[in-house]
Amino acid sequence: MTPDSASTARRHGWWRFAWSALLSILILAPALGPGFALRADLVAVPQQVLLPAWVGLGGGLPRSVPQDAVVAILDDVVPGGLLQSLFLLVALMAAGTGAGRLVRRAPLSAQLVASAVYLWSPYVAERLLIGHSGLLLAYGIAPWALDAALAVRRGERAGARLVVLLAVGAIVPSGGLLVAATALPVAIVSGRAGRRTRWLLVGGAVLVNAPWWVPAVLHPQAGVSDPSGGSVFTLRPEGEWGALLTALGRGGLWNEFAVPGSRGTWLALVGTGVVLGLAAVGGRLLRRHVGRSGVVVLAALSLAAIAWAVIGSLAPGAAAEIVARVPGAGLLRDAQKWLAPWSLLVSLAAGLGAARVGRALSRRYREPFLGAGLAATAIVLVLVTLPDLAWGGAGRIQQVAYPPGWLQLRDVVAQRPSPGDVVVLPWSAYRQPEWNDGVAVLDPMPRLLTRTTVVDDGLVVLDGGEEVRVDGEDPRAVLVGSALREGELRAEDLRRWGIGYVVIEPGEVGGLPERYVGLGEVDLPLDATAEGLRLLEVPGGADPAPWRASPGRTAVVLGADVLALALLVLASARWVTGTVQRRRSLLSSSEPTGQ
Repeated sequence: MTPDSASTARRHGWWRFAWSALLSILILAPALGPGFALRADLVAVPQQVLLPAWVGLGGGLPRSVPQDAVVAILDDVVPGGLLQSLFLLVALMAAGTGAGRLVRRAPLSAQLVASAVYLWSPYVAERLLIGHSGLLLAYGIAPWALDAALAVRRGERAGARLVVLLAVGAIVPSGGLLVAATALPVAIVSGRAGRRTRWLLVGGAVLVNAPWWVPAVLHPQAGVSDPSGGSVFTLRPEGEWGALLTALGRGGLWNEFAVPGSRGTWLALVGTGVVLGLAAVGGRLLRRHVGRSGVVVLAALSLAAIAWAVIGSLAPGAAAEIVARVPGAGLLRDAQKWLAPWSLLVSLAAGLGAARVGRALSRRYREPFLGAGLAATAIVLVLVTLPDLAWGGAGRIQQVAYPPGWLQLRDVVAQRPSPGDVVVLPWSAYRQPEWNDGVAVLDPMPRLLTRTTVVDDGLVVLDGGEEVRVDGEDPRAVLVGSALREGELRAEDLRRWGIGYVVIEPGEVGGLPERYVGLGEVDLPLDATAEGLRLLEVPGGADPAPWRASPGRTAVVLGADVLALALLVLASARWVTGTVQRRRSLLSSSEPTGQ
């Protein structure tokens, strides 16, 4: 690389960074700061304590592992609200800068258009509004991992960098699978990487994902999913143009309440047409930037994802059968999230297409500014056809503060001397607290409390106007749910199930004498009482040990965590030292020699 080209690359890198930061802040502005943005599954608390469930040793399957463990460790250093802001900001900025980096040899206009299309997308909007922050981080890491895989394929020493990126993507199970599927085949299938490097990369990918797949395999309900999830979590068509156009437009989230309003209008169709039109023009140029292997992998993943999404939407019964009969297929049931490779493919092609058309117009009319004008027009169209992504989804994500009473309840539960886990009522996974402006949010109490909680881990989803319940996997949740349906929670039953406390949030029905038999009420501070919170206690407490994971299972899961962490530390150190050595070598080679 010549000094001029190196200077241009650095300048373009700063432009990509600034552009991605601008778009990310425009999206997240109301959610950034020391407070909390609580919406759907987007939940954070002032200080999350490390509990067995956060490493996959709870009653349910490890769907947020190791994300919750990472948050519990990091918020001892960074306050919970600020940590949530940084997490979201890093995820979105990684997406924008990563997409632009993959086409860094193209004109700057192509890089900025690719960044805008990948970042300002229905995929990001819907996953942000439902609160899937871990999946958004994997979405942002995917282009960086593909870039590292291409470097490995060229024979460069980028294996440590790729392993680190695979580990970051694996912060949630679906994210780990998406990043590995996008990058690993490019790195290990043919190319210039040695056989030892390929095997090390495969082993590294397996190991950095071990914190979630090891507890999943060892869970008593491993491989078993409620078949109803195969139908209700399929792609949901947006507007009147059906499942295929919705999938091509990178939308279709199953939860209609987390879908921007513009997705049901003609704006969505215009946005899809603009992006696909530019991508059709630039598709032939992709091979120059991500290689034949990158194009093949992204195209294959995209075709599979679109087919699965459309089949699930048109034939939900078939999707339910697959989820019910194929072990582990429950991971695939949320069809729209697997469109991430398609989003990357179409974003890169659209950026290249915008630059190609711009060059053609500039040559034809001998006006050099036409290229920049076309790119700017394409970006404006991308933004205005999804206007309700801006400003926290048109104000749908705002900062809130936890009421003092909730924090007081947390302290009381932590200080109670009697042992036992906690049941949280009302018996529903989601809440609509007044202090969150009535916005539905996954109950924060399990993350707020310092004891293991037993909650309703099932999910009620509207499907065709009817409520469909998708059952969870926690055996104690099944027992508590059955007792509540029968009308009573008895102290002797709770004691036998290892439960020593019942936390009651506003909205629970039934009085103390009629519904809770043999339980005593604990006096709470005034703020907690004013918030409508109550705390009941099983006399003498309860021993939760029989409901904990076995020593063998615990040792295997924690051992996998330690090995994954050790590999991450070693790979990070190798990446940093290698980068420093290369920069020193470049600096020394660029210094003029003496006479």
